[in-house]
Amino acid sequence: MLIIKNSYVREAMKKRICFKTILIIAISFMIVACSGNDTGKLVGNWEQLSGDWELKTIVFNKDGTGMIEGSNQITWRVENNRIYFKERGEDEYALAYTLYKSGNELNVSIYGERLMGVLRKQNSGQVLALYLDAEALEAQEKLQANNQARNAIMSDLMQFGVQSQAWHRTPTTMGGSGTAGLTATTLSQLTAFINYDWTGAGPFRNSNAIYTFTVNGPTEVTILGTSIHNNSIRVQAVVNLTGGTADQNYGIDISELDR
Repeated sequence: MLIIKNSYVREAMKKRICFKTILIIAISFMIVACSGNDTGKLVGNWEQLSGDWELKTIVFNKDGTGMIEGSNQITWRVENNRIYFKERGEDEYALAYTLYKSGNELNVSIYGERLMGVLRKQNSGQVLALYLDAEALEAQEKLQANNQARNAIMSDLMQFGVQSQAWHRTPTTMGGSGTAGLTATTLSQLTAFINYDWTGAGPFRNSNAIYTFTVNGPTEVTILGTSIHNNSIRVQAVVNLTGGTADQNYGIDISELDR
């Protein structure tokens, strides 16, 4: 993910946090902001000095790995005065930053509600301000849109999976398969059962995605959803029509592709 868990960033964005001026006790020298590639300067343990959100600690390791809150592993890099963060299974995200060598007062008013956090390096007077610049704000909005698109497809797939299992159990006299099993011929009956007018000639779509059904066998179907908002977002469900236990996700295995 990013240096901050996506959920924390989304929550902070939702609250639109506006910080008051924060007094930072440090070495009494003039504040000097660092620029350029600060990878080496960032290496170390950082503790949150202020901020109305859940992020407390960040660890930047020299090899480009790190840790958030002591348990969430990340990879990180610095480019164009931004820190890019990535946690496994999450989109990469960037926050702009200013690294202060030392200072006895930080004027947060220059960041306004774009400020996402202020941290101090352990055993050092260095202070790190993380904030959203215009490009980072645009990236965050795109990330939120992608997450919403992804979640909408997952919701659809869960619904389709449950309906597919219901079709398998429903008597043929009521439009189901009567446990007779799924074939390429009966696939259109399945899609009709979940309220789609589809003849099997091509994929069908709703306001979230384009969906294709693939018959894996008499009791298994794969449903692939490709977002109509961003075709790089592809989520699939492998559905066991006979169901399953809670440990087996009730026979509906949903996963994202190419992530």
